[in-house]
Amino acid sequence: MTIAISAQNFFTKQPTGVELYTREIVKGLSETCGAEDKIIVYVKNLPKDRQDEATEFLHLQKVSFKELKFKKFFNLIGVANAISKDRPDILFCPESVVPLWSFCKIIFVVHGIELKTFPKAYSFLSRAWLELSTRFSIKRSVAILAPSQATKNDLIKYYKVNPEKIFVVQHGPMINFKHTEFIFGGKNLKQILFLGRIEKRKNLEILIEAFEKIYTKFPDTSLIFAGKNGFGAEEILAKIKKSPAKDRIFLEGYVDENKKRGLLLRSGILVFPSGAEGFGFPVLEGQASQCAVICSDLEVLKEVAGDGALFFKRNNSDDLAQKLLDIMMDNEARSRLVSNGAKNLERFSWKEGAQKNYDIMKNINGKD
Repeated sequence: MTIAISAQNFFTKQPTGVELYTREIVKGLSETCGAEDKIIVYVKNLPKDRQDEATEFLHLQKVSFKELKFKKFFNLIGVANAISKDRPDILFCPESVVPLWSFCKIIFVVHGIELKTFPKAYSFLSRAWLELSTRFSIKRSVAILAPSQATKNDLIKYYKVNPEKIFVVQHGPMINFKHTEFIFGGKNLKQILFLGRIEKRKNLEILIEAFEKIYTKFPDTSLIFAGKNGFGAEEILAKIKKSPAKDRIFLEGYVDENKKRGLLLRSGILVFPSGAEGFGFPVLEGQASQCAVICSDLEVLKEVAGDGALFFKRNNSDDLAQKLLDIMMDNEARSRLVSNGAKNLERFSWKEGAQKNYDIMKNINGKD
């Protein structure tokens, strides 16, 4: 079986959720596939800097990378042309849209339906494109992968997709730690961390307001934002600039994996206040790093975090502030939450996910 994967920004210098997910998929499939299988990964650009850590993927067995010449409409036309020549059995699409035409069976990954559950987080043009591309991709695909049951439910609710066409394959944690790292790490229990884009749908105004409330009681507390700017960042940054606690709020911008590890190891609390998600990688990263995790009460975050997080009413800064105080003032409660988070992580595995993905592909390839 030949599997093609559409991954235009695979070798980007600043990978975020989709790119990191795709890298894990390629690595997992290379280890799971049979000896007769091969994987072709279509990318916009191959790495020119051979010292880049992403170049390790170039040496994976059974995997070949192809740089496509048609870059402007990479997925719609570039990938369509490529699969017309290569004739793979399966095209795996983890990005926003599938090709305009194809001669193989398509598996489309829907990472989330934030467009429907939090529409104000997108511009009019973005909403129009996402709506059109999602409907088109769903119609053209023989199977859809969702990272959570909540996302599957949203697909059924908003797009009337046949439930039998949707397969839930959970992600694994993006980052893992050795026990020795915690010995030398040094947790700051009054350092609060947010990981993710600085954007409207992350509900960061609520986090800022909650921080201002606890800052009056604990002026040595700090709040760190680590992530690149997204839609609506200007309003969030303006709110920080006007905040009475602005001297204790720090903006790190995009952080690479090494810097992210350091922030996670030093922080005592990870807050993920998002108003719309399809999965929520930072939740697992917080649990993996022995942070006490606090999330908004989205169904998907309850599904992912399990008993390893506290949940606050997503538009209530008072409730979030109280949850923060509960953790900061009760070491026993914090330790219990961290322990529950470690147990929760055992439910998530990239290796198991790769096997499920491969089984789905084999099953689909065997059908007429």
